[in-house]
Amino acid sequence: MDRIGSGRDTPGVKYLWNGNEFKYYDGINENKFNGAEFKKLIKKPYSELKK
Repeated sequence: MDRIGSGRDTPGVKYLWNGNEFKYYDGINENKFNGAEFKKLIKKPYSELKK
């Protein structure tokens, strides 16, 4: 059976702003995508993201 990927957890979501990575979600375990957290994150101004 063929698999997609290299055996790492998939899927993955990266939040980039101006080429800078601020958040990375991957897989289905402890670092899985959290919609509520992500919604709060994307509403923050850039100056608050740098903290």
